Amino acid sequence: MSSEDAKQRERDALVDKLKSTKEQWDAEANASPDGPDETDALLSKAIEMAIEQGKGWASSDEREKYLETLLDD
Repeated sequence: MSSEDAKQRERDALVDKLKSTKEQWDAEANASPDGPDETDALLSKAIEMAIEQGKGWASSDEREKYLETLLDD
């Protein structure tokens, strides 16, 4: 197993964690008595865009750092 394979698995795990966190937050917002508000919708869209953009970044280090900042709440 190469170190490049290990790095790819780490990146994939980070994206999966981001997707999972988004799903959890979306579910919590939808379960709220008032439903999702503008902030919830904006956050959900931002995370969705980050996931999409993160898959095509030229620098994997840059992508990884960005995704980590999104999860660093």
